[in-house]
Amino acid sequence: IPAAAAIIFYAREKTALTGARKAIWLTIRSLVFLFVIIALAGLQFLWPIQQTSTVFVADRSHSMGPQEDAEKAAINDALAKKSAGDQAAVVTVGAGAEVERPLTNQKREVSDFQAPVNPDYTNLAGGLELAGSLFDEHARGRVVLMTDGNENIGNVKQAARYLHEEGYVVDVMPFDVKHGKDVAVTGL
Repeated sequence: IPAAAAIIFYAREKTALTGARKAIWLTIRSLVFLFVIIALAGLQFLWPIQQTSTVFVADRSHSMGPQEDAEKAAINDALAKKSAGDQAAVVTVGAGAEVERPLTNQKREVSDFQAPVNPDYTNLAGGLELAGSLFDEHARGRVVLMTDGNENIGNVKQAARYLHEEGYVVDVMPFDVKHGKDVAVTGL
């Protein structure tokens, strides 16, 4: 309604302009007014992204040793269900983070983890940071963190918050810690 009122006002305006000049001037004024309204309204053009990129971050520390086969099975199950256009990558984490498999749209199974990591420590934040660096701007990014949550290097919450602020989804697939038998010294 405001745009229509402005057009009528400008059309009735008595100026020295006549004919084609008046029509051009009226068009330019109307377009400027329309663009100002659109800018103030915050109009955005969004194009849907068809491709999803998923990075699996697998914890390979000592506490997750007994769960390694379950991690591989979960990754392989997800790879089997992904769409043809979707991409997947695998990052493994110990004291540092290593790319086990770069982003690819292949459905090839993960038979074994090959990247060398120091299992004495768990740096989940490093894994999330490395996973975030694998995404490009044309895909929706998703990170699946597979861990028991026993982190002793870095700040996983801060890294996850950063990825979330960048527009990536961070999901956690929790694993139970499997403890062996405890030993206690009762006398010396």
